Amino acid sequence: GQALGLARTLELMAGADPNAVMAAWYEAEARPHVAPLVQRGLAPAGPAIPGPVEEWELGDDLAELDWPATLTTGAVFVPGVTTRRRTFIADEPEPAYEPVLLDLYLDSSGSMTNPQRGSAAIVAGTILSLSVLRGGGRVRVTSWSSAGQVAGDSTYTRDRVEIMRQLTTFFGGGTTFPLDLLRARYPESQRPQDGQRHLVVLSDAGLDTFLGRGQEEYADVAPAVRRVIDTGSLMIIGHWRGQAREQAERLGYDVAEIPDVMQAPEACAALAARIAAYTPEGAARG
Repeated sequence: GQALGLARTLELMAGADPNAVMAAWYEAEARPHVAPLVQRGLAPAGPAIPGPVEEWELGDDLAELDWPATLTTGAVFVPGVTTRRRTFIADEPEPAYEPVLLDLYLDSSGSMTNPQRGSAAIVAGTILSLSVLRGGGRVRVTSWSSAGQVAGDSTYTRDRVEIMRQLTTFFGGGTTFPLDLLRARYPESQRPQDGQRHLVVLSDAGLDTFLGRGQEEYADVAPAVRRVIDTGSLMIIGHWRGQAREQAERLGYDVAEIPDVMQAPEACAALAARIAAYTPEGAARG
């Protein structure tokens, strides 16, 4: 129904810019499933709260002497014996939420559904992107196909029109994930302390090339990038089985399958929940 709906919409709007019509259609399809996507964090700890009373000894800071507590020990004042001091403990930080930084790579090779026919990948990408924007975050979309067929800005943005333009870009060529570009974008050997980055790849069989198939000189890129990002998610349009999937999961990438366009909202909701629940502390324990 969705594919026919888009085709019919394009037919009825024949005099309009087809790219603008497609973007509006995908936004309309995604909107019922969009919810603010933020990730958990910790706010700074609140003021210290009073703790138990301890003995104040000679040599301790005089400012720490707690006279009310000292006087409760009796009328005799003996420094180091009847003197008391109040300890303080840090208050627990309140839960906080941080905007998401989403790095989204969309396969637009010939094996993927043309955007004009209702693409599950673009529905999923639109849901994720709009959810990040609604949560105050930023998105970087890269459309890719054959070697050299890559479109997308190098920076993260909150420009919805630009994001939709990249999402609906379609090359229709071969399938070679731009591992050279990915390596250039993540040159670090360790995860940065400031900011959290979430990588999502939407593809079909092209996920094999993400792991280095056909470009073995870049086979180390996916493992290296996984070490410096916070979450890595591979969303397969269809089904993905075998050694390649097992390899991806061993590297720490989450794999989700989207059998058809109707399952895109459910898969995106599950992915959003994983991103929202992510904390560096939890990742370290895992």
